[in-house]
Amino acid sequence: LISLISFKGSSIEDLKKHYAQELKKINKYDNEPIAGLIALEKVVDGISSDVRSSVVIDLGIIRGLDYYTGTVMEVRFADTKTFADLSIGGGGRYENLASAFINQKLPG
Repeated sequence: LISLISFKGSSIEDLKKHYAQELKKINKYDNEPIAGLIALEKVVDGISSDVRSSVVIDLGIIRGLDYYTGTVMEVRFADTKTFADLSIGGGGRYENLASAFINQKLPG
């Protein structure tokens, strides 16, 4: 599992290759699209091309496991020499989180 989520990179294609290699090691790869990869690909495709080169796909980010229901993100300074790993923002999708507080389902 650790090697499966250890990917860091900027390319969905590289991520798909990584997943295929790691899943083959545990005999769980059958060339079927993985829902999480499809969702992440949509997120990355939605990022404007002028900032896409600075995007890092990091499967090791863990936040809000009790309420996020999809892709999560974290924003950091580009100058990591000065600010190390300082996060300046983050978030993700949380489908129907508001329904815990009101009697209505709302997309997150």
